[in-house]
Amino acid sequence: MTDITIKYDHGQMLIHLEEFLSCRSISKVRKLIKLINRSDNHDIVNQIKDHIQYRMEGLDNITMITENRIDRNKAEVKDAEMNVQHWLYLRSQHKKGSNGYKHYMTNVKESRDTLKEKKADLRSAEKEYKDSIRDKEFFSKLLSEVFS
Repeated sequence: MTDITIKYDHGQMLIHLEEFLSCRSISKVRKLIKLINRSDNHDIVNQIKDHIQYRMEGLDNITMITENRIDRNKAEVKDAEMNVQHWLYLRSQHKKGSNGYKHYMTNVKESRDTLKEKKADLRSAEKEYKDSIRDKEFFSKLLSEVFS
């Protein structure tokens, strides 16, 4: 369903629908519909419309899942930050060249690495959430403006 083929008198065109819609350009979709209307098979427009409606239904689930993931990641980042502060406090209790300082310094480095990973996960979840919102807005505009 993600690939559509438009046949003409002198050839054909294969369009990967997911990649085509990922550019989020209404004008390009309008041009595609004009090309489809000039081709032999006009039923492709309904297939595209059905695919967009199907994707919109899936985006609601993705949005809810990523919201939960963002909340969980925010809590993990907060815990990791507290962990870093804890190790920094314990490290500050020792002189810089002592064995205790070196021990706590390794814990500080490990907890900072963990914090960095948790923040990267949070950014990834936030990006996925924003992308799903943008896609949903784009698809709703398509359905209201282009396919109405």
